[in-house]
Amino acid sequence: MLSTQKDNTTLPLKVSLRKKALQRCSNPIVLEAFGGYGHIFRACYQEIAEGVVMESNPSKVRVLAVQRPTWAVYEGDAERLLAAGVGAHLPVNFLDVDPYGSPFASIAGFFGSDRPFPGEVHIVVNDGLRRSAQLNVGWKVKELAELVEEFGNSNVCKRYLEVAREKVRRLVGVAGYELAEWMGYYCGSGECVTHYHAVLRK
Repeated sequence: MLSTQKDNTTLPLKVSLRKKALQRCSNPIVLEAFGGYGHIFRACYQEIAEGVVMESNPSKVRVLAVQRPTWAVYEGDAERLLAAGVGAHLPVNFLDVDPYGSPFASIAGFFGSDRPFPGEVHIVVNDGLRRSAQLNVGWKVKELAELVEEFGNSNVCKRYLEVAREKVRRLVGVAGYELAEWMGYYCGSGECVTHYHAVLRK
């Protein structure tokens, strides 16, 4: 079983990563897959007129709708919404994925869906899967299974940034993207959290 413990200590790092990524993105159109109570929006996205936000918690959705009147706000499971092409009315070029756990189903849903894909896309991610790798149970995580075979179960934790990079490279390839740039680091309690920013180009 994956840990459901939430580590909220990394907010300043999340904000810093996103602000640096936004500086690299021309005319950002943001899709925030897990909006929460809008802390990231207030710190990073308030000046962006067009965007999409998703959230499954109804009370949080009400907060997000008031917070960002010019954005499209959707209530529901982000993975399913993304796979269904929700938010395709905008040519999103900045994807923010911040789940408590695996980001890969959301990334797969976005890039496997029918939507416009600009020539360059930035992804910023809060990835919580390294804890499973630390416990040597990465093989139990469906999204990591093929990479555990390639890297070896005992190597997934110490090489998790490489594992995540390869996973992202494969997921975005279905939409014709190559992984042009990548940076990331470990953080949080026990360095169980991985943050990364990927620049994708066709």
